[in-house]
Amino acid sequence: MNLTGDVELELTPQGTLAERGAAGSKSIPVFYTPAGVGTVVQNGDLPFRNKPLLGSSGDVQLPDPKDVKVFDGKPYLLECSIAGDYAFVKAFEVDKLGNWRNAKMTIVEAEHIVEPGISPPESIHLPRIYVKRVVRSTTEKFIEKYTWSEQETKTLG
Repeated sequence: MNLTGDVELELTPQGTLAERGAAGSKSIPVFYTPAGVGTVVQNGDLPFRNKPLLGSSGDVQLPDPKDVKVFDGKPYLLECSIAGDYAFVKAFEVDKLGNWRNAKMTIVEAEHIVEPGISPPESIHLPRIYVKRVVRSTTEKFIEKYTWSEQETKTLG
C-alpha cells in the first residue's frame, strides 16, 4: 500500500516511538534523542508517500530532515510527541471516578467498578483526572494455565 501511495510511511526507532507516546501523555511537545542519528530517519531520504503506480501523476514526498543539536559533543534529533484522540484501557478494577492517559479521550473498560476510596492509593496507576469514561467489561475472561506435563508428579527427562 505504501508503494501505491495509499498510506504514508514514517520510520521511527522503537524506543523513540515509545518515548514519543510517553512525552505526549505528559504534554511535552518535543524532545531530543540520539536514536536515528546518521540514518534516513535524520536525513529524510526515504519517501513517506510514493506516487501512484501505473503512470499516474503525483510526486514522491520526502520528509524534511530532522533538526539536529549537539549536546556534550553528541548529536541528537528533535522528535515531536504523539498523542491519540482516543485511548482504550482494559483494567481489572477501577473506581466509579475512573481512577485509572495519552489521549484527549481515555476510555477505561474494567471488570470491576468499585466505590471511590476502596482501592489503595498504591494500586492506582492512572489517576481519574486523565479518564473521561468508564465502561463495565461484558466479555468473559479466559485464563489459561500452562503445564509442562500431563501429571503434577511427572518430571522432564
